Amino acid sequence: MMDAESLPVVPFGKYRGQPVTNLLNDTNYLEWCKQQEWFQKKYSIVYNVCVNQTITTNNPHSKTPKHNRLQNMFLQDENVIKLLRKIIYNKVGSIPKNTHYEFRCEFEGMFNWDILIKGIYIYKCRSDEPNMCGGCWDTDIKSKNDICVEIKPMLGDDYPCVLRKMKTQMELTKNEYIKEPKVGEYSWEYCPSNYVLLIEEFNAKSTTKEQLITIFNQSRIKIVFTDDLFNDYDSEVNTSKRQIEEPIMVSSQEQEIIKSEENNSFRDNLLETQQKLLEEQEKNRQLEEKIRQLEEEIQLLKTQKQAKSIKDYFGKK
Repeated sequence: MMDAESLPVVPFGKYRGQPVTNLLNDTNYLEWCKQQEWFQKKYSIVYNVCVNQTITTNNPHSKTPKHNRLQNMFLQDENVIKLLRKIIYNKVGSIPKNTHYEFRCEFEGMFNWDILIKGIYIYKCRSDEPNMCGGCWDTDIKSKNDICVEIKPMLGDDYPCVLRKMKTQMELTKNEYIKEPKVGEYSWEYCPSNYVLLIEEFNAKSTTKEQLITIFNQSRIKIVFTDDLFNDYDSEVNTSKRQIEEPIMVSSQEQEIIKSEENNSFRDNLLETQQKLLEEQEKNRQLEEKIRQLEEEIQLLKTQKQAKSIKDYFGKK
């Protein structure tokens, strides 16, 4: 049970100073409050909780484009099913073709849940062909309580604020469900898997992912990371992975052929390297020869150049 001090407090009347859940549980007094004009005008926060099932926040622009992008991914039933499988079975792999999922997905549900998945039924049919069922279902039919999801594209060391907010939402949500069970129905406490925090990126200096999971699990909140949820674990990928991991069995004859081919390849590479080395040596020899010829020509020019006497300049008389 969460601390009542974190819930909105009633600032008036019979339940002044008490958590709003006490007012919610008194249906007669709540109906009387709804008929009063001052209720909405003076006490909008409590009014929104009691009547509109929303929690007023101090940041009206808290929904970012990244948040909306993640939320919109659950317009596709396949992504909702991935989330259900992760929560219920802790699996996100390919779905058995004889398993059928029914649900209703609602955005911005009661008390500001980003996603509310309701009416969850999982049917396992006897036949592998859904069109051939003829309404004959296996007795292994599972129904689950509603799943309330909070989305955080980025989460860091401010996670305690998110935890407190979710605990308030949880208490109000549970109160809404169990206060007036309908005729023929029963009320229930939510199981831990009903509350989910979906995170795309977690980066905190003081807390690891494992510690974050433990902290939220203490409050019956399941952490799901989008990397785990949307990774492609279909059968083809699993098959390829098995093929990579499984050792390849090779006969002794094939091993000799492979070994021979490897030796031939090594020998060819060695010969090619030797040939390149000889070519480089020949180039160096030719270069040295040119240098020697140039040195001889320079020396010859020096010996041919002799100093002239005065007679060479004025001639003989």
